[in-house]
Amino acid sequence: IKYTAIPDFSHRVFARVLSLSSVAVQCETIGFSGKNLICMQGPFSKELNAAMIRQLHCRYLVTKMSGAAGGYQEKIDACRETGCIPVVIGRPLKEEGLSLIQCRKLLCKTFGLSPKQEIALVGIGTGSREMLTCQAAETIHQAELLIGAERMTEAVREVHHDILKEYRSDAIRQYLDEHPEYEKIAVVLSGDVGFYSGARKLLDELKEKNVHMVCGISSMVYFMSRIGCSWDDVYLTSAHGREDYLLEDIRTHEKVFSILGTRDGVAGLAEKLCFYGMNHVTITLGEKLSYPEEKILTGTPEEFLQYQGDPLSVLYVENRQKEPVYVTHGIPDSAFLRDKVPMTKEEVRTVSLAKLHLLEDSVCYDVGAGTGSVSVEMALRSVKGKVYAIEKKPLALEILKKNKEKFAADHLILVEGTAPEAFRELEAPTHAFIGGSSGNMRWIIEKILEKNPHTRFVINCIAMETVAETMKCMRELPVTDVEVIQMGVSRAKTVGPYHMMMGENPITIISCTGGRKEE
Repeated sequence: IKYTAIPDFSHRVFARVLSLSSVAVQCETIGFSGKNLICMQGPFSKELNAAMIRQLHCRYLVTKMSGAAGGYQEKIDACRETGCIPVVIGRPLKEEGLSLIQCRKLLCKTFGLSPKQEIALVGIGTGSREMLTCQAAETIHQAELLIGAERMTEAVREVHHDILKEYRSDAIRQYLDEHPEYEKIAVVLSGDVGFYSGARKLLDELKEKNVHMVCGISSMVYFMSRIGCSWDDVYLTSAHGREDYLLEDIRTHEKVFSILGTRDGVAGLAEKLCFYGMNHVTITLGEKLSYPEEKILTGTPEEFLQYQGDPLSVLYVENRQKEPVYVTHGIPDSAFLRDKVPMTKEEVRTVSLAKLHLLEDSVCYDVGAGTGSVSVEMALRSVKGKVYAIEKKPLALEILKKNKEKFAADHLILVEGTAPEAFRELEAPTHAFIGGSSGNMRWIIEKILEKNPHTRFVINCIAMETVAETMKCMRELPVTDVEVIQMGVSRAKTVGPYHMMMGENPITIISCTGGRKEE
């Protein structure tokens, strides 16, 4: 009778009862009849239970803990197979004593025992239980302790599991050290353990323990199959919990897949794409993959500007007009906007940047950035780093901004001010290019070395006084690997039927690395 309190119970609740006329009459009296009254004699096989659950689209199965005679295990196995949630009416507890885990805990504490723990890092796929591989499902079933974020443990937990809702690697290790009574542990992780997963940190944290990995179906594999695209030529990345360089990836790749992880992730990306004139790309967004609420949307960046989605989201972007990736320095001077702002010329820029020895994740200062020609080239090489372009002149800053937008150098940051005061709030650099010092050369170098004593420098000097001042710094400041070259460039100019070489001002290029000089 209690089931009649459920709203619309006569359509939503199915009663499976003994095939006795008296039972059928009693059920009909309280409101169960027709297809919602199933009169059958048990016990029933797992296959029959599973078939009925699927046919009736049941989300819950209510059963007594009836033991083998009542087909209890077959019902539980059918629930596991179909994803139906079992609601078990337990027997009145009469027995007293300790469970197996409690007994182990007591023995470990009393005698100082430390049984060998078997820890599995299990990829559970995109979220729904149906996405578990057979190996993952069996590993989870055998585990005594289930560890993971609440969403993941709730998705796969079983009646017998003890649960630790935790995802921090150090906290998991500490808990396992303090609870040796658990012999089989499953740490559940979303997607696949090898694709932007927490498994990497866990492997480092648990390296002294017996750990093995169980792969899962990644969000990327599932999503690409849902939208009917192959992924063998797709650039794979993640913006979830990482510094976002997604714009640069899209600018230079035709196809990009990324995990987002925030509600406004796609809106923020769409805003940048529109700002940098990349509204021609196509965005396909996937949310709540494999769940009943799964959503897949396709559109232009403009259509996603105000979109607030689910944190459980991924992204596929096609850019048929991807820009070429420069593998060497030396973008033509004509590619930059200039006006009347001084610019480091192409040949000098090429040599200067070669001496700078940039890495893909370098943090660079461009002091006296001018048009930003050096800043842009640094940004295009250090695609996973940052470039701070420091400039004090308003016209130069305006040209700098336009060149930043033209080359979609999103990780190029404009800093208005005079060096070295403008450094105060900036992060420490790994590399510094000094193209203009306004007479503050020593102070600039000293302040950069205070931030990072191992900064790599390249300094361009036109005036002899600047060369003298810089060389004095090289002798007196803690730098090493000092190299000085002078570069003269001549360009051919057409004079009537002839070509004459016209010389540019010679440039002295001084490079060094911060560090203690050898005795």
